[in-house]
Amino acid sequence: MRIKKKNVLKESYLINEAVLLDQLTHIKPNVKKVLRLINKKFVPKDKEDFYWWRLSQFDIQSFLEDEMHIPRLDAYKISRFFIKYGERLFDETEEYIYDISVKEAFHRMFINYMRDFSKEKHLYPDIEFKMTINDKEYTFDDPYSVWESYGGFNIYLGYHFDLSTSVIISAYFDLENGGGENTTLIKELKLKMDVDGGDKSFPLIPNNTEIDLPKDETYESFVEWMQDLIKNIQLIISDKKFEANLKK
Repeated sequence: MRIKKKNVLKESYLINEAVLLDQLTHIKPNVKKVLRLINKKFVPKDKEDFYWWRLSQFDIQSFLEDEMHIPRLDAYKISRFFIKYGERLFDETEEYIYDISVKEAFHRMFINYMRDFSKEKHLYPDIEFKMTINDKEYTFDDPYSVWESYGGFNIYLGYHFDLSTSVIISAYFDLENGGGENTTLIKELKLKMDVDGGDKSFPLIPNNTEIDLPKDETYESFVEWMQDLIKNIQLIISDKKFEANLKK
């Protein structure tokens, strides 16, 4: 995690009361300094009329992002950790878990990561989509696009003039509690075409199919996960045969 504002590192922020914090070897020194800064900024010295539950994780996270220029996921983790443990962190000896699971990071960061990935076309896997409709194979020669959507994404294959239609693949995930500790659920994966008689959807896999999560919480790992997923979707489509009343 990079901290761009130099004043975070000034000795004036190293408050001596954080004895326990110094003992937590699994937390990086720069994170400890940010936690001390949060404590100094958001917790009054006179605690007589102060109640911990009044603290807002959103306010702390916004402060870290907007004023400290700390990346969104790190700001979320630090603010979450402070809200959960901060009341005792500076005066008790307990076990504290700073990190979060890959699953929680995936759920929390999916929309942000997906939005970034959809804009970075150079990261898309270099593949060509083909599909068989009414026993005839069609190839989409134009580069495909990925669109971020709420809880999922769309792959736009483009408009095929021989088919007189555009083709879109839509994927939606269970970003709540679905799946196991290291998995998530694809709630729905379908292919959509504008065929004779209106839009038609073709399910590509059973709903609520369980798949592995990215290997870790980083954006780089998410990109690898998306690349593999897009390749697998391409294979699924190429292996299927679709029946549709195409426009004349």
